[in-house]
Amino acid sequence: GEIEKIKIGLKKIINENEDSIILYKARNKKWITKEILGTEKSETTTII
Repeated sequence: GEIEKIKIGLKKIINENEDSIILYKARNKKWITKEILGTEKSETTTII
């Protein structure tokens, strides 16, 4: 889908050893999933 095209484009322009892109997906109001492209620089804890 569209998100896959965006991820492919981002991977072409980021430095995966230095850059970090975090994608959050909310399937419903209770659950949010997190996907990281590149390097996870620090643990993400709470989102407000």
